[in-house]
Order: sequence, then structure tokens, then C-alpha cells
Amino acid sequence: MSSIKGKLIAITGAASGIGKATAQLLASHGAVLALADIQEDGLAQLEEEISKVEEGAIFQKVDVRDRRQVDDWIGTTVKHFGRPLDGAANLAGIAGRMSTLRDYDEENFDQVFAVNVKGMFNCMQAELKNMRAAKRGIGGGSIVNAASICGLIGLPNVGVYTASKFAVVGITKSAAQDESSSGVRINAIAPSFVQTPMVERLDEEAGYKLPNPCVLNRRGQPEEIAKLIMFLLSDDSSFTTGSVYGIDGGHRAIC
Repeated sequence: MSSIKGKLIAITGAASGIGKATAQLLASHGAVLALADIQEDGLAQLEEEISKVEEGAIFQKVDVRDRRQVDDWIGTTVKHFGRPLDGAANLAGIAGRMSTLRDYDEENFDQVFAVNVKGMFNCMQAELKNMRAAKRGIGGGSIVNAASICGLIGLPNVGVYTASKFAVVGITKSAAQDESSSGVRINAIAPSFVQTPMVERLDEEAGYKLPNPCVLNRRGQPEEIAKLIMFLLSDDSSFTTGSVYGIDGGHRAIC
């Protein structure tokens, strides 16, 4: 996918899971990267790995809940590279605790929405103000947001996470229309269970490996999701905006 080469892409949640796989894939295809995460250790490890492939990447600890940190990261990125963003993947997110809604606590509710919704909002605003607009027949930049299958159909015992991902879907569709004049494309991905540290923590909380009822009878791998993200960030998806791409092994086909 040569159309990603040389593009300046910002990624949150880059230290693990889908974010890490996306950073590694884009680096291998020649993208220029600005990578952020709240996990310093994971970010340092990623820096060591990415630097072997892409020497120009920059890394910064960012709590997406904090607007000032997000603005500083994006501002530092465009100043460092001397040009606007070509794309962004907003992949930072948390699952919160597994619980029925009647037993869910307010503190966890606030945490999930602070990261998954406000955090994405903070990032999108900063990115849109610093992203390449369409000009002289050349398309604008591209933003990819991390939704979930939970944001399309809902699943039991994760009602608050589900609500946060429905919000991601709504913001994505609305913002895509807002950016009609700029030519910036905005889409979302909606994975089902993917073998990531976040899902592994849910397994641990449940006390067993959570099933992933789908046609393919397995969990997805982060690298599989990363390929879809790269497509949506690339010029190959130039006629795609306001869409939510399910990548769920056929989960919704049998639900």
C-alpha cells in the first residue's frame, strides 16, 4: 500500500494491542509517525522497535483525558515535522469493569467516558485543527476512530463500554459531515474480540476466556485490525467517509 508512504500519522494507544500493531505496520510501509500513549514502559519498548524501521518517528506520553497534553502533543508534532497531519488513528481506550448496569459504579462510568469519549473528542479537535485539507484535486487527511462491535449491537455486562462506543460511532458520523468542506475523511472501525491486553484483562476478571461467537470461531489478531486501519488512512480509501467498518469474524452474521 504505497499511498501511506511518507504520510504523517498520529496514533494514540500506540503502546499495546491494536495501536502497537498499527504503528508497526505503518512504519514498515514508510509512514512518518507521532506515537502517544499513557503507558511509558510500553511506549519506550515501542520506540526501540520502531526506531529500527523508521528513524523519524516521535514518541510522547499523553493522557488523552487531558486537553492540554493532547494539544501539546499535536502541536509538537506539526512543529517538529514542519507540516500538517495527513492522518490520525484514535485508538486509546479502556473497557472498564464487567458488570450489569444495575451494579455499575459511577467512578468506573466516569473513567470509561473520560477516555473513550472525551479523550477521542480532545484528540479529534486537535487533529482537525492541524490536518491537511483537500486542495487542488488532492484529498484531505483521514481520521480513524476505534469503535467496537459493542457500539453496533451491544453486549451484556459491558453496558457502559457499549454506551461509550455508540458515542464514538455517533461522533464519527456527525464529524464526517462537518468536514465536508475540508475534505478530511473520518471513519471508525468496529472490531469484536481481539487478542489484546485489554481483552486479556477481561478474561482475567471473568475467570475464563470469554467466548467470541463468530463465523470464524476465533479471536481477531491486532495485526488484522491494523491492516484495515492502514487502508482507511491511505489514499486507497479516498471515497470513504462517515462509515463504520465491522471487523468481527462474522459475529454480526450470526447475531
